[in-house]
Amino acid sequence: MKQTILLLLVANALICNAQSRPSGQCYFQGFNTAVQANPDVVEIATKRPATAWMACETAKGCMPLTFQPGSPVLIFSRRGEWACGYSADRNGAGPAWFHSTDLRHIRYDLNPSGKSWAGAWTDGSDRIQITLANAGTLHVIGKATWHGAKGVQHYGDLDASAAAAGNRLHLVYGSTEDCVVDMTLLGKFILANDNNRCGGMNVRFWGFWRRAPSP
Repeated sequence: MKQTILLLLVANALICNAQSRPSGQCYFQGFNTAVQANPDVVEIATKRPATAWMACETAKGCMPLTFQPGSPVLIFSRRGEWACGYSADRNGAGPAWFHSTDLRHIRYDLNPSGKSWAGAWTDGSDRIQITLANAGTLHVIGKATWHGAKGVQHYGDLDASAAAAGNRLHLVYGSTEDCVVDMTLLGKFILANDNNRCGGMNVRFWGFWRRAPSP
């Protein structure tokens, strides 16, 4: 009898586990925040690394990927208890399904001061420095690198000034035919998008930027 009960418990656990995974593909929809007046950005709210699920549309089913607490997530869509979004931390990056209970909304100011922008920001090994310039404008200097196979590296630069419009900053380095970067300040994160013309092949300034730790 006890063995039968144990088998039933195991079977129920497997069924619940199968049902606890999402279905369908979570499509990457880019970082074009101009389409969204207020990007749906959240962060991982768990005390331990949260499990997200990728490639759920494949024959092998969902593959797990963990994200650290506090990691930002740009939500593209929601389906029941699941949210499809993009996140990045030291474990990896990409679009994935996140359980809604693992997320919390980020509060941010729609009209932040210039000081809220100022400082050093990082995205992995890439870096931007934002300083207050004359007449209320912000000066942004950035360096980005793409690392390819066999030690191949491509580099990109950003050096432009502009006045913020609310929590948005539109930067043009050179001309509109050259490097264009749009940034949205979301509290302790910056969400950026570019036109893929800010450096060598595959060099991008897009994605989430985090405020660099104080020296």
